[in-house]
Amino acid sequence: MIDKRFQGKGYGKQGLIKLLDYIKKENGCKELVIGHKPDNLKADYLYSSIGFKNTGEIINGEIIKHINL
Repeated sequence: MIDKRFQGKGYGKQGLIKLLDYIKKENGCKELVIGHKPDNLKADYLYSSIGFKNTGEIINGEIIKHINL
């Protein structure tokens, strides 16, 4: 979570990119799957902006996206 005072400055995006790099390097992960509620347009934009693609699945009401690392 990013404090409201610091939102919109790219910190969340950079943090997520670093997290994905860490997961790839430390765990050898080649793909990651994530979900978000359909009305969470900010999450949709963030995930899409770093390369997550929709899978076409909806699980427990969440849109599922994946990325190849």
